[in-house]
Amino acid sequence: MKVVEKEFYENDTDFVAKELIGKKLTRILEYENITYKLGGIIVETEAYGHDDDSASHAYIGISNRNKIMFEKTGCAYIYLIYGKHYCFNVTARNEKKKAGAVLIRALYPEKGIDIMSKLRNTTELENLTSGPSKLSQALCINKDINGMDLTQNNTIWIEYGIKPDAIGCTSRIGISRAKEVPWRFVMLDKNQQNYLLNPYVSKRKDIIKIIED
Repeated sequence: MKVVEKEFYENDTDFVAKELIGKKLTRILEYENITYKLGGIIVETEAYGHDDDSASHAYIGISNRNKIMFEKTGCAYIYLIYGKHYCFNVTARNEKKKAGAVLIRALYPEKGIDIMSKLRNTTELENLTSGPSKLSQALCINKDINGMDLTQNNTIWIEYGIKPDAIGCTSRIGISRAKEVPWRFVMLDKNQQNYLLNPYVSKRKDIIKIIED
């Protein structure tokens, strides 16, 4: 296991979002007095910037809610939506920017699937972590980990994983502003000569660009 180092998160936020595809999110959780390792491969992300991005929490300036976005890179930024669902982000930006974060939207579940299924109350594997609120529920992510350094932590971290066949770039989902910005990234799987959307991605959306290494 090699944890992704802090220097990785000190790049352009959209670059970090793209490069997180294929890496692994791991969570150590004590459940019913037993310690489990939960997690999977990141298959979908979205980047959010600063004053150049009207869809970002940081667009209006620093606040109690978004201050993590302005602090150290490589840290967990957790917020609540609809009054009940948590979203898991990691702070990332280059040295010229004051704020930025990447929303982890979906995972291909690999570890601790039985426990994640109990936490989500579902046995449908493709529905287990295919969306930001599902992911947080499956990994028992809440505000307790807000601000945690993901590069120096034994509770939750991101490590190097696999090289995707390709990465698709689309516009972002579930926002009312700057919807056209192509900062959503999804894993694509190669099938003969064609690329297919990874089945664990949250929603289908037209691919603007296919990125191949």
